[in-house]
Amino acid sequence: TTLAGKRTNSVKLDNDEKTDEEYQKLMKLASVQKMGTDARKAVFLVMMQAEDYMDAIEKLLKLGLKGTEAREIVRVAFHCCVHEKGYNPFYSLLITHLCTLDKNHQFTLRLCIWDALKEVDGWADAGDAGKSKIGNVARMMSHVWVHGALSLSLLKPIDIEQLGDGGRLCVELAVRGLLQSASQETVAGLVHKISGSDREMKELRAGLVWFLSKHVIPNCSSRAGRDENDVDGEALHQPSKKQDRIAKQAKSLVEMLKKCSS
Repeated sequence: TTLAGKRTNSVKLDNDEKTDEEYQKLMKLASVQKMGTDARKAVFLVMMQAEDYMDAIEKLLKLGLKGTEAREIVRVAFHCCVHEKGYNPFYSLLITHLCTLDKNHQFTLRLCIWDALKEVDGWADAGDAGKSKIGNVARMMSHVWVHGALSLSLLKPIDIEQLGDGGRLCVELAVRGLLQSASQETVAGLVHKISGSDREMKELRAGLVWFLSKHVIPNCSSRAGRDENDVDGEALHQPSKKQDRIAKQAKSLVEMLKKCSS
């Protein structure tokens, strides 16, 4: 199921052919999703009617939004990604491509993710709907890391050792998704970007080493072959071979991070 009720990676509506009834349904949906300004409504309608993410980008750029209104593109896409009942890669593909076009979109995405990480502990207590939101944010984070839209410095303002249950789950899912999907070269490139000698980068690397050692690596063995805590219809606890691969990648990442600090 998707927000528009018709799209996984695309919607079959066409601006020239849609009926008044279909348009009113989309406007009602925009209202439900709190698209309160003309800019947010315009962005939302383009996304809901796009054939695919590239079609959406072409039409979004034609809106000619500037300044603060242009920031609504990433904000609306992120909002929609979070509130889908299941993860929809359309939004991650769209946002990642936008980030390659304009670094301002990268900054907006960082703000969106930081704001979400402030809310995830509440989502963790909200049943399946809350877990779905956490899973969607985590998979967005994994995607933008794997495809280079953002670096691991995204986590720099986060006190990773003080995360609540929702925050821990979100970051763990995101890191696991990265390790499962990215090549060794991609992971090494992400580490290189946070290899600076300043205090903030040292603290980030230390926090990641702690998190990987405390949560990701131990949980790979404890969760192997089990299927509880299902997030977004996809088991967090995957078969043992996948768990073993993630654990191996996590250990390799720990070593890379430690080398930066030695």
